[in-house]
Amino acid sequence: MTNRIVTLIAGATASGKSAYAIKCAKEQDALIINADSMQVYKDLCIISARPSPEEEAQAPHFLFGHIDANERYSVGRWLDDVAQIIEEHDNNIILVGGTGLYFKAFLEGLSLVPEVPKTIEDKLTAQWDKEGEDVLIEKLTQVDPHILERIDILDKHRAIRALGVYEVAGKPMSEFMSEKQSPLAMEFDQINKHVVHWSREKLYERINLRFDLMMGQGALEEVISLHERGLDESLPAMRAIGVGALIDYHKGSISLEAAIEDSKQKSRNYAKRQLTWVRNQMADWQKIEGANL
Repeated sequence: MTNRIVTLIAGATASGKSAYAIKCAKEQDALIINADSMQVYKDLCIISARPSPEEEAQAPHFLFGHIDANERYSVGRWLDDVAQIIEEHDNNIILVGGTGLYFKAFLEGLSLVPEVPKTIEDKLTAQWDKEGEDVLIEKLTQVDPHILERIDILDKHRAIRALGVYEVAGKPMSEFMSEKQSPLAMEFDQINKHVVHWSREKLYERINLRFDLMMGQGALEEVISLHERGLDESLPAMRAIGVGALIDYHKGSISLEAAIEDSKQKSRNYAKRQLTWVRNQMADWQKIEGANL
């Protein structure tokens, strides 16, 4: 196909990205690829607001619900999956989702940081808890003096990952972060970058309404089924917005009303962070007014 087009559709949660993606896919004869880190999980159909079967039937959809909740999906794996789809199909592509890091990696490439095995991560976490953060942070800054320029080393997860990278590879994480693979965006002749926009007040109204709709569609039952699998609570799928609060309700520790309000509040907080990312990282993207869709 000549003049192959990729259209990136970003925006905060509940902004109507999926409907806009379907509209664009029909106009461009394009495939829709998920760029949302929670919609990849099979177990999070309702609570992550994945496109419905009726929506998916309107255009080819990829990377929605293809990962089990017991896995830890990463931006690196997502890029690999997207690269395979691009290689196997000649169509135009629509990337749609709310995970800014996915778009950034697609456009700019990803640092070639090695994965850290869970056994090493668990060992370092135990050391952090036993010896204290000061001991491990001092060790990290000794083996990787430039890491302060790259990450917040007071973030426990990030610091432990950086230590794990050094233990696995014998090379500072900051050096890996300076090396990037070629961005997948280079495979396309034309790149359209759209962000669906709403006023904050209207967006919050949409978030509240959508969570009520989710509850009516079976979000509670979906979360209970996930909880009954007995998965590690640190897994990404277990930390999806709404999951923890609805599990607490299922356990009897809070009321259903409190669980719903907590989930709505966390969704609004997440949307606020997404809007900050859009403002700082996507200032040159074309604004698509949600109210006009």
